[in-house]
Amino acid sequence: MVGAGLRAARLIRREALDVPAILTLITDPRRYDLQTESIGFLINQPEADRLFERVTAVLPGLRRIGLVYQADTSSLLARDLLDVAERRGLHVEFRLCRSRKDLLPALNELRGQVDVLVVLNDDLTSTPGAQEIITKWALKNHVPLAAPSPEWVERGALFSYSASYARLGEEMSGVAGLILDGAMQSSDFGMLRSREFELAVNQATARLLGVEIPRGLQVDETY
Repeated sequence: MVGAGLRAARLIRREALDVPAILTLITDPRRYDLQTESIGFLINQPEADRLFERVTAVLPGLRRIGLVYQADTSSLLARDLLDVAERRGLHVEFRLCRSRKDLLPALNELRGQVDVLVVLNDDLTSTPGAQEIITKWALKNHVPLAAPSPEWVERGALFSYSASYARLGEEMSGVAGLILDGAMQSSDFGMLRSREFELAVNQATARLLGVEIPRGLQVDETY
């Protein structure tokens, strides 16, 4: 069985506990009591170190990172990012939000304090209203926005670095085939991260911000 998103994951966890399952498009399975011996996860976001490697490749001179996220569901991911940032000598300004109304005040506190705004994909930031608030703020204040998916880049974010839905589908199919053939079980891979991530860049936003994408950096999608 395969499922995408938190609602499907919770349904499978509750109603089909003994059926091998592969789940994806879940922010952080550690937060939702979803992990069992019969369930495996395909994560579509890069691990923290790989994400910051790409962020610093796009913006080589950055030192200060702003991070907004849903306080109740993304705290572990935020901690992962903080650990990696500190190892890289980067300073992180956290702003915790619980609802959409918290976003604009939190963002305004970051004005003039950060070189880039990093947004996690979670229950809050994945809503269209939140995407609009964050993207408009970043453009208005000339802050480069590192977003969790190309959909954000289409709306004006400077760039995103994530696995495409097409790539996730291919990898889900491959893992499902291995399970059906008896070559592996869902529990064999636990939390498997996508092998390929794509860099999407909004060229108009780059021009607006005066950001020159370094030559030699592979850009997979442009808007």
